[in-house]
Amino acid sequence: MLWSERSWFLPGYARNFHYRVCLSCESIYCDPLPSSDEIASYYADHFDYGWFEEHLALKKFQAACRWKSVVTLLKKHHMDRGRVLDVGCGHGLFLSCAQRSGWEAVGVDYPSIATTYARQQLGLDVVEGDLCSVVAGARIGAGSFNLVVSWHCLEHVMDPMSFLRGMSAALAPGGKLLVAVPNVNSQGMRLCRENWVWCQQPYVHLTHFSDKALMLLARDCGLKVLDIWTHDTWDANPAFDIHAAPIITHLAKIIRPISVTAAFLAEEVGRVACYTANRIGHQFFHNGKGAPHGSELLFLAERCSE
Repeated sequence: MLWSERSWFLPGYARNFHYRVCLSCESIYCDPLPSSDEIASYYADHFDYGWFEEHLALKKFQAACRWKSVVTLLKKHHMDRGRVLDVGCGHGLFLSCAQRSGWEAVGVDYPSIATTYARQQLGLDVVEGDLCSVVAGARIGAGSFNLVVSWHCLEHVMDPMSFLRGMSAALAPGGKLLVAVPNVNSQGMRLCRENWVWCQQPYVHLTHFSDKALMLLARDCGLKVLDIWTHDTWDANPAFDIHAAPIITHLAKIIRPISVTAAFLAEEVGRVACYTANRIGHQFFHNGKGAPHGSELLFLAERCSE
């Protein structure tokens, strides 16, 4: 069933793509699926890597906050240090935090200006290539990682089951797998739909997962889900996306001809301020627990006993 009447055109190719919804698991998926050549062409010639460069300071802060929350989470499972694998590591900002905390850190991602930054600027061990090929080719130590993480990668892959099995194969006995994706049942997705900040083109986000879909996928991959939850982030939160964005974006357009830097700061300060206010509200109204329909959906799992 069509989720949206809108169609998206892939630059350089004569095909349109749509989002359909699975009535069983509530996930939204790309139809038709792009070919490997189409995907490679898009990421090589059209994907906006510059956004990450512009937001590098905020992304560093986000990585530090993520690492802090992961450390707190791992303490509940009596994990202190070990080997961590970041699948889709990008610029390596999360890995850098882990390495500074005494973890042996390894990243996997396709070659890009991001992985070059991770290797040359941060001095990280980053293996370039497709995860399944990297695992099959023994380019990383399969079965040797105490923690495997993946931040917003699963929604980009053609075969989520193979991808998840590849991450599972990297886990050491007793190791934990942490995966984060955009939440298809978030307030932003429900109210803003195609205009939500994390509802990107179907050929970019091939699947938007529900918690039900992730539970089923994990089970089929031989994983035991220990916890699943949602929360909002600074770059996707309803206080900004739904309420403040029209006003702040309009203000930024007025300022931009005078100062591009001031316009940029107006948007980003507004976004962070909304996130902070949103988070304080959850402390009061949800007893500090994550937003019930937060923008980011996460699960923690381990391999089932043989």
